Amino acid sequence: MTPQDSEGALHRNHRKRIRERFRQTNFKGMAPHEKLEMLLQYAIPQGDVNPLAHRLIDQFGSVAGAMDAPYEQLIQVKGMKEYSATYLKMLLSLVGLYLQESKAVPAIPSMDPTSIQEYLFPYFIDKEQEHAFLLCMDNEGKILYGDFISKGSANEVFCSPREIAKLALRFEATIVFLAHNHPKGLANPSKEDIALTEQIIRALEPLGICLQDHFIFTKRDSISMRSCTFIFSRGFV
Repeated sequence: MTPQDSEGALHRNHRKRIRERFRQTNFKGMAPHEKLEMLLQYAIPQGDVNPLAHRLIDQFGSVAGAMDAPYEQLIQVKGMKEYSATYLKMLLSLVGLYLQESKAVPAIPSMDPTSIQEYLFPYFIDKEQEHAFLLCMDNEGKILYGDFISKGSANEVFCSPREIAKLALRFEATIVFLAHNHPKGLANPSKEDIALTEQIIRALEPLGICLQDHFIFTKRDSISMRSCTFIFSRGFV
């Protein structure tokens, strides 16, 4: 056996041991870099991915940090190529898709802010630009429409109060929820977020439609603007 053959056999055995540990423990007790190793094995079919997994953890702090990292930052890490970076981003999108489809029901059990925030969170899990999402419902909590209505940059997104009103009327909604994300910031509402919320309330009120809440999401957090007393006093009813 040549040294190259011996090295190849060593890596294959190491990969097999990692897979067996996962089957036995489902990641429990595995170090962060070992979890990434497990994932990277399927993106990089040959060679030792252990050093790359360590570099990703060192760079981004955790498995979640690596998966959350923009594609452009991932490929700057030594050893990360287009295929493996795309693979990690695909996995994150699949997580979001799974969470959406696993709770894809025609009605939300409760219309309290916590339930709505939990329902909407998966839609933003893989978004690296700001997106706005509109959820239209009837008085009983049945979903009449739910989808992204606009896409912006990493720092802003534009929503038209007029278009929101048209959609709400089209689907005969009586209650709407608006949500958007801050991919690179905190969940705190900006002055523009507050102004937009007030404009939408004024556009919907004459139509008998209530903007029940406006949520802001980050990768790890979210906020209900209704819960902010300085906004509540300006128009939420």
